[in-house]
Amino acid sequence: RARRDGEHLHVQVGDTGPGPARTGTPGRTGIGLANTRVRLERLYGTNHRFTIASIPDAEGCVVDLRIPAAS
Repeated sequence: RARRDGEHLHVQVGDTGPGPARTGTPGRTGIGLANTRVRLERLYGTNHRFTIASIPDAEGCVVDLRIPAAS
């Protein structure tokens, strides 16, 4: 899903894989996620949100991204 939310672009992506809480390595992040977080911080400072969460009571996870929308 993607939508404009005021001055921000809000994107959500979900999957049906095991999710971060079920992979056996809770709290662990790989280099790809670490690089993504660093790049978002450099581009937007505190004006962004990037989270990954398991879907409660189901398989899968959801990535939630909120960044400033271009005009």
